[in-house]
Amino acid sequence: MRWLLDSSVTDAAGTALERHGHKIFRPEGDIADKVALVMAAGKQQLDLITATKQTADVPFGDVRFLRSVVFLQLAGGAVEQDDAIDRLFTRYKRLTPGRLYTVTETRVKVRQLPTGSPLKPGASDKPSKHDDGGIFHNAPADIEHDEDLDTSDDDE
Repeated sequence: MRWLLDSSVTDAAGTALERHGHKIFRPEGDIADKVALVMAAGKQQLDLITATKQTADVPFGDVRFLRSVVFLQLAGGAVEQDDAIDRLFTRYKRLTPGRLYTVTETRVKVRQLPTGSPLKPGASDKPSKHDDGGIFHNAPADIEHDEDLDTSDDDE
């Protein structure tokens, strides 16, 4: 996997990721705008690892993020983050895209990230019958969903 490490993640955690066979990338300098950081990771198809709650919460707001997010919710520093990375990849050999993995001192919690497209002001929060969550945004409008097709073999 390819990981974007924000400024809150120590070099020891980056070394641990490399030890597990992953590639790491760091943004140039500290990016104060966490939304821009998450959007950049998504655009470059990088998974994201952070130790700040503000960055981990961005995919639950207005930004749709389809990669994995690892939130290191730890009180300590380099040694704890290194151990947390080892614990994460001992428990989960392969991380699933669209999930938030919260690593604490004692466990790893997994939560699904929202997959629907962000709402615009005034839009209904109730999905339509044909809402695909923005997955098929390039599909022609005249394609019917399977649930609407009559596949019965009745000869009437």
